[in-house]
Amino acid sequence: MSVLDEVVSAVRVRLAGAAVLGAGVVVTRLIQAYGIAVLVAAPLDGRPWRTGLWGLGVAAGTVVARSLLQWAGESHAEAIGHRVTMTVRRRLLDHVLALGPAYTATRRTGEVAATLVESSGAIETLVARARPALLLSWIGPLLAAAVVAVIDPLGGVLIAAALAVMQFAGPIWNTIGRKGHDRVFSDLYAMDAGFVEAVQGMATAKSFAATPRLRRRLADQAEKVRVATMRTLGVLFTQFLASRWASAGAGAAVVVRAAYLAADGRLPAEAALTVLLVVLVAFLPVEEAGKHRHAAFAAKAAVAKLDAFLAEEPRVRDDGRPPVPLGAAPVVTLEEVSFRYPGHDEDAVSRVGLTLRPGRTVALVGPSGAGKSTIVSLLARLADPDTGRITVDGHDLRELPLEQWWRTIAVVSQDTHLFPGTIGENIALARPDATPEQIAAAAEAAGLAADVAAMPDGYDTRVSERGGRLSGGQRQRVAIARALLQDAPVLVLDEATAALDRRTERAVHAAVERLRADRAVLVVAHRLATVRDADEIVVLERGRVVERGTHEHLLGRTGTYHRLVQAGAAL
Repeated sequence: MSVLDEVVSAVRVRLAGAAVLGAGVVVTRLIQAYGIAVLVAAPLDGRPWRTGLWGLGVAAGTVVARSLLQWAGESHAEAIGHRVTMTVRRRLLDHVLALGPAYTATRRTGEVAATLVESSGAIETLVARARPALLLSWIGPLLAAAVVAVIDPLGGVLIAAALAVMQFAGPIWNTIGRKGHDRVFSDLYAMDAGFVEAVQGMATAKSFAATPRLRRRLADQAEKVRVATMRTLGVLFTQFLASRWASAGAGAAVVVRAAYLAADGRLPAEAALTVLLVVLVAFLPVEEAGKHRHAAFAAKAAVAKLDAFLAEEPRVRDDGRPPVPLGAAPVVTLEEVSFRYPGHDEDAVSRVGLTLRPGRTVALVGPSGAGKSTIVSLLARLADPDTGRITVDGHDLRELPLEQWWRTIAVVSQDTHLFPGTIGENIALARPDATPEQIAAAAEAAGLAADVAAMPDGYDTRVSERGGRLSGGQRQRVAIARALLQDAPVLVLDEATAALDRRTERAVHAAVERLRADRAVLVVAHRLATVRDADEIVVLERGRVVERGTHEHLLGRTGTYHRLVQAGAAL
């Protein structure tokens, strides 16, 4: 089901209510026209003053009624808009979470953000505003034509004919303008993505004096949006002008005919004035619908983009299976695991095998690009192997519900993400029910307690997005404290101590040593001091395991590990 069909289904009843309220506004305009006609024509037709007074009351009453209906309609449209936005964004959020980092890592951050935010706003405008307005653009003129037809059948036919020409010409204009609107939307996405990336990379751009080039690039993107928008608006304005000509021509013909009939004595003044005033408001709904035509075009492009996004298949699936019984300290095994990133010609890792056992530390080393981070992603089940399998106590990892596995494994990476909130809340991310004492103990084990104690608000100190108020080392220690507090039986440290000084690194390793008695630990590191005490060191090169053993054993083999150590290169 298209995302548009889904949201329309969710607000179908409210849309019907909006149509009724809109039709009520149209009816009050027509009744008001009649009331004013009675008021003005009463003395001309020689009617008593009470008739004119009655017409004034009708006109005044319809003004009040229309105000109430418009207020109710606006409130209804806002409610529909909020419901649409909530429905779309919930669907998008669920899907982007299902796609996971394997999807977002291959897309521009700004493009993903624009898809999640801009598209939902465009669909909100289409459903809550444009669609009801389009329906009323038929209802309003047809009701006006019916009123005029009661007085002058030919006049009613002229209004209906003008409406048909205006409405049925719409698809022709849509075809002419569709390509331009799609171009506007794609250029707008690119511009939004560029702005997001410019903000994220502002510090880097300034440090390399690249700000002028970045500014020119953004200006070029904005100019593309401007040019495409003006071309599209040219088509829309031409359509608007043609519609106005059709409505004005038909309206003028009807009014001239009514005046002629009135002058000839075949039409009373009240009827002629009613025709005149009805013609003045007959095509107002068409004009109001025209205001939303540009938004409707943009929304159609947004729907196409969202449908393409929702058609993306998650690389990792969770079929809602029941939890699998695991031991308190499970054994994790990679069995001939191979994985290739989409669009690449070579495997990132090929036929890798290793075992993580409780009480043992396995270190993963190798030159940059050897496949270390890929193995961490596979263990965290951010992706599944193409061939081979990962087992947990003999169960294929794909058989475990994702939530169960993510409670079993704790991963600390070098690229730490902190969420807006307090330091305590970030540490307790995986255990929101943790006590202040447990949070403080985890911070102490991660070497963070002294830094927090020096802050005025302690663990209630608020941090901005990505922890901007903290140093790199402090952010890293928050992430380590978070993993220690999670108390998961499988702990993965992916360059987790790279941003720490030697003293803090030793303190963290001491904490990990105390915990590893009943935990399986995988360490990915560059520093020799970080891996030399591991029970087993697995050496990767070009995605394959080329060596494994202890530090002393590998150092004596004069292989890849020996060369890295001797050259003083990063492991």
